[in-house]
Amino acid sequence: TFKLAIICSRAKLSYDAVSQLLDGQQSDIEATLQDSLKCINEVAKARHQWRRTHALIGQERPDYAISLDDNKKICAIRKVDRNTAQNMIEECMLTTNLAAAQLLADLGQGIFSIHPGFRPEQINEAKLIIDKYLPELEALDFTDTAHYKTLIDAANSDVTDAPIVSLIQRRLIPGSFSHEAKSHFGLGVKHYATITSPIRRYADLINLRLIKAHLADKTCELPLADIAAQINQQSSLIRQASNNTEHWMKIDWLAQQNIHESVAATIINFRHTAITVRLDDWGIIANVDMRKSKRGYNFQSLEGTANVGDLKLTLDANIPVLIERIDQQNKEVFVKLAL
Repeated sequence: TFKLAIICSRAKLSYDAVSQLLDGQQSDIEATLQDSLKCINEVAKARHQWRRTHALIGQERPDYAISLDDNKKICAIRKVDRNTAQNMIEECMLTTNLAAAQLLADLGQGIFSIHPGFRPEQINEAKLIIDKYLPELEALDFTDTAHYKTLIDAANSDVTDAPIVSLIQRRLIPGSFSHEAKSHFGLGVKHYATITSPIRRYADLINLRLIKAHLADKTCELPLADIAAQINQQSSLIRQASNNTEHWMKIDWLAQQNIHESVAATIINFRHTAITVRLDDWGIIANVDMRKSKRGYNFQSLEGTANVGDLKLTLDANIPVLIERIDQQNKEVFVKLAL
């Protein structure tokens, strides 16, 4: 239940300090706040278990902390794993957003985050994958989020080495915003809308205005379809600009490192001419150029596998690679297999 309230600041807490408390370490946090934080963490853990049972939990990927020098150039990249406090806050925000989504759906207005299932042109391929690896589920209706959850849960528990989840998820429609309350397959829920970050997300601000108007028994008429379309357009441009800028800056940094030993990488795509990987320590995208492979190269898109000579590779697999060359003009990194 949402109610109007005034937020009063009680303390300035860091993620590290709260995480130390929740992990049972010595803490300098005011004693009167410790019980509240521990209680919130228990709620967050219960909600996480609820999502594991009734919805979907996405694969965790590391964050990367980037340090800049006085010239605004990258001087260090550090892989950062989420701590207990960050997980707690994320779970609380998800819970809040799910509650907001249900309220906005009941009101029939809002800016919803949607992830509405399989791409129409990819449905047949998705069915072929399911028939091959999970034939006992072929009769399910995968336009329904509950049935899709059943599919992903079965894929996650499959004992084969096949990257079934990745093969399925690659055939989904990308997430976007809509003024209609549609499903969010990525989270495995019927509706999802965000309200927890109104300072940095316009959709959250709009949704808060709608909820506040409802609580005050007022009307709030907004051109929601136009707003959603504009957010989609601008979000795409911002995401592209941000990703490209970060990628270019990381490549400039990598070119100065003179790394000669092998590094860990994760396979993220097979193409006719290359294998695309992510360098795990820095989150940099690189390619293994297979056009001149002396061992031979072929891949099977519906299986998520590739053969390089006698070597069999799969999507999401961790492999060692050697940095071969860095094309700073075209902002590309080329690596070779260290196998």
